Amino acid sequence: MSQKTVSDLINKYENLLVMRSLSKSFALAGLRLGYGIGNEKLIDYLYRGTQIFPVNRLALVAGIAALEDLDYTYSNIKQVCIERENLSQS
Repeated sequence: MSQKTVSDLINKYENLLVMRSLSKSFALAGLRLGYGIGNEKLIDYLYRGTQIFPVNRLALVAGIAALEDLDYTYSNIKQVCIERENLSQS
């Protein structure tokens, strides 16, 4: 996890789309759930070309639950960073 982002530039660059996954940090790898961040015009354009319900119900419920418990997620991220550092020192 790099903890760096360019999402604050979405309104400066009309064609910038930042894609995020809930796979690793939120422990939802098998559900293939994520989101995109972009300026309103770009998101509207992309939305017109998508399916109405492209996310299955299980992934949606799990994603909502994960986003409602960010303390747990941040704890997991911290632990992964610690373990990554331990592995790199081995």
